[in-house]
Amino acid sequence: MRGPTSALILVAVAASAAALCGCSPRAEDTAPSGPAPATGPVTEIPAESDDAGTGVVPLAEYPVDRASDRMRDEHIARIEDHAVIDQRTIRIAGMTGTARCFGVRPVVDETDNEVRLALVAGTLPGTDGPCTEEARFAAVDVPLSRDLGDRKIVLLDELEPGELTRNR
Repeated sequence: MRGPTSALILVAVAASAAALCGCSPRAEDTAPSGPAPATGPVTEIPAESDDAGTGVVPLAEYPVDRASDRMRDEHIARIEDHAVIDQRTIRIAGMTGTARCFGVRPVVDETDNEVRLALVAGTLPGTDGPCTEEARFAAVDVPLSRDLGDRKIVLLDELEPGELTRNR
């Protein structure tokens, strides 16, 4: 059975809780913590016509790297995106390192039915000293020997031995 002391303690706890709830600031009354947002100029990135407001630059408008020959430590990079620029040019893009140290080049194999594409990444010739570990989206144009027409585009994420040196 409860005595007068238990009831008094319960009332005191309830009153304290009610008082503290009324004292806490509301979210709209508090200033955000952390650094203030930047107030410098903002550059608008054009949105894709079918995706208004995302700020994603269409691959067809993306800056293009020059294909890099004679790279060291070459490896296949996953093609993240591709775009048909015109009937004789396909742009492919994937992730690689900073442009000061790392480059990309395309590998293409054309048949009557397919255009098979791979993206090779590696360390640029003449790179000396440390390279920072920064990821970037690198795009390169692939010239075709004839019009794409109705040929199927096949994106490769691996090559057979010897194919890595194709199109140098």
